[in-house]
Amino acid sequence: MLPQHKGAILLMIGFALVFIMGEALVKSSPSTRITMTRRFLSGGTLRRKTIAWEKLGAIWSDEGTIKWKSNDAQSISCQIPWHETGWVCAHNGRPVSLALAMDWIEALRDAQSEVERDKLLRKFRKVAPKTFTPLNKLSTTDQAKADELLRGIKNFQGAERSRRVSETIQLFREKGWAPPKAKLLMNLLTPSTVIRCGLLVAIGVIIISILLGKVN
Repeated sequence: MLPQHKGAILLMIGFALVFIMGEALVKSSPSTRITMTRRFLSGGTLRRKTIAWEKLGAIWSDEGTIKWKSNDAQSISCQIPWHETGWVCAHNGRPVSLALAMDWIEALRDAQSEVERDKLLRKFRKVAPKTFTPLNKLSTTDQAKADELLRGIKNFQGAERSRRVSETIQLFREKGWAPPKAKLLMNLLTPSTVIRCGLLVAIGVIIISILLGKVN
């Protein structure tokens, strides 16, 4: 194996690590924290945007990002990246899942007054439950929500499905629902996932062998 080849490989790995670390630093910066108050919602990555609840229109998630638009003539949009472990909501310093953050935003948007939003924010500040309720013991509404989340996982593949499983487990725990671990793990064991894992392991072995000089 030529020495310059090893140097090129190490250089590529170095660039990849710098890129990954830089992206992580940007996303984990305090400036990216979403802020919810009784009067407005604020969020964003490099450029924060603030909108009054009365002007907040559609809100949705796409590939781990919360997106929203205003409902007035001056339409503005915002994207808030969301890590698998959850971003901190600045009003209470509690990391939450993307799904729970969406629930909070929708509830605050649909509230009829600042007094009602104050009550919601106080409720959101409470720590996650320490005990979990089995799904068959939940209310009809909560059972329907849990079933919808579990069915929705099957609409995704690969890394996105893994992320959805992680988010679903976190959301269940945040709500005090017992996560059906066996059912969630089965959602991960698809043929394509097994093949991808095998390929990643093989590529990793080849790279390590090259770096150790075992492949000429």
